[in-house]
Formats: sequence, C-alpha cells, structure tokens
Amino acid sequence: MDDRRLGYPHHFLATLFFAKRARRKPGRSPPFFPGFTKMPVLAGVYRVQGANPNGSRYQGMVALWPVGRDYQLKWWIGRQTFSGSGHLAGRMLVVNWGQKSPVIYSFGAGNRLDGEWADGSATEQLELFAPAGDGALAAPSGRYRVTGSNPDGRGIIPVMF
Repeated sequence: MDDRRLGYPHHFLATLFFAKRARRKPGRSPPFFPGFTKMPVLAGVYRVQGANPNGSRYQGMVALWPVGRDYQLKWWIGRQTFSGSGHLAGRMLVVNWGQKSPVIYSFGAGNRLDGEWADGSATEQLELFAPAGDGALAAPSGRYRVTGSNPDGRGIIPVMF
C-alpha cells in the first residue's frame, strides 16, 4: 500500500518499524548501529521549536538527563510543562510522554535532535543550548541567607543554613 495515501511520511513509518524492532530486553545493552561506539552524550538543556498537528508553531526549553541507561525529559512550552522518559533504539531516542504515540527523535546535524510526534503529524527540533557538566556537583559550603517574596507580594520567612 502506498503510505502517502494515508498522509504519513515514509520516514515516520520507517522510524516506527525500526523503533519497535530495536526495543531492548531488560538487562541487555542498547542496540547500537555502526557509528555509535558508546552511548551518546545527550544530557543538557535544549531550545525547542516545533509545529503542532494543526500547523501552529511553538517554542520553549527542554531538559534531558540520563537515568541509568534511559533518559528523562521535561519540556517547558509557554505556561505548560510535559514530562517523559525514553530510551535509545538504534539511532533514535524514543520518548514516552503519556500520549498515544511517543516522540521519536533522530540525531540531526551538530547538537540537534529532530523529533516527530502525534503519529508523525507534528515535528520539533531540539538544539543544545547548554550541555550538562561532567560528574557530581560539590555541595555548597558556607552560610546562606535566603529572602524574597511570594507571587502575591507577601514576604517569606528568612532562612539560614
């Protein structure tokens, strides 16, 4: 059957085909394709630009960090936030975010991830804004005094630690 009659781009169907077959079994290493000699370093903060299924555009920020062999993502789009968890499947990052279909990212040029969601009718690009630092952060030392005000203008109780 010609996939164009259904309105789906060919590359989206190919991505789904390979993503389903590249799912890993618990306890097994991720299936890497030639060119991946180790886990890609993806952790950081990204700028996101995309198009919804209705054609409207959006932009925001995404934080991406590793959790074991998987990844967590948090999107800030306008006043909305979305969360998801994903895993590498070949040369793709497949992210489940609580919707019917996952976001499927392929590795673009430079520090970019090209994504499709809503069964391929929506797209987005993540461009690395700030990579995560290596290793654990040292605990802050010294004495700190925290002051400020709440959004309603009421003050907060100063805290010393």
